[in-house]
Amino acid sequence: MVETASDIIYRTDNTGYFTYANPTALTKIGYSLEEVKQIRFSTLIDPEYTQEIQAFYLEQSIRKEVTSYKEFPVINKKGDTIWLGQNVNFIYDENGELEQVNAVARDITEIKLSETRLKNLIATLQSGVLLEDENRKMVLVNQTFCNLFAIPAPPDSLIGIDCSCSAEESKVAFIDEEGFVNRINEILESKEKVLNDELLLKDGRIFERDYIPIYVENRYSGHLWNYRDVTIQRNQVNAIKRSEEKYR
Repeated sequence: MVETASDIIYRTDNTGYFTYANPTALTKIGYSLEEVKQIRFSTLIDPEYTQEIQAFYLEQSIRKEVTSYKEFPVINKKGDTIWLGQNVNFIYDENGELEQVNAVARDITEIKLSETRLKNLIATLQSGVLLEDENRKMVLVNQTFCNLFAIPAPPDSLIGIDCSCSAEESKVAFIDEEGFVNRINEILESKEKVLNDELLLKDGRIFERDYIPIYVENRYSGHLWNYRDVTIQRNQVNAIKRSEEKYR
């Protein structure tokens, strides 16, 4: 089963040297079994991520944790980058010392490329975009969103933050503070698409907001908020209306 598996399966000793790799693993990294047994797994990791990944697995061994999951890129023999979604199982001896490491990984390169393309697209949008998962954790946010809400932190540093209390924290910026909070709760409870929701801010700005629920195989997987500053457009429309009324 291991030999014919489509997943990458390998084993290393307690120093990180390969002791086994299945055919899928060898095909992905481009080495023969004899070649791979002469190298440590850490030498395959993208140098930009090496320190982070080594620290992650060192912490796992210190804590005596058995299993973990981590995503990171490796460089194969041809120099191509492959992203792995890796499950690792640490085997300890009777004295609690690390004996060997068993790993099952999947090639998630296409998923990562899609995520990068989506991230780059959202980063260039003129509207503020916030993507939350089903537990209201930030998955993706762009700089425009941070600018609209005067968030000083860079977008990447916000990923993983719990947004459950964000409405309470942000309500002071809006004219109808409680209405702002209640409306968000109402939208999240119904999980139905909402477009062009109008929000009036105390500083005179006017936002429009969209809410897009996301379903994967009929299962709710999160939602996307899209905020636009429409102050100038609304002021222009109101100015035209006042002018028409005046001349009428």
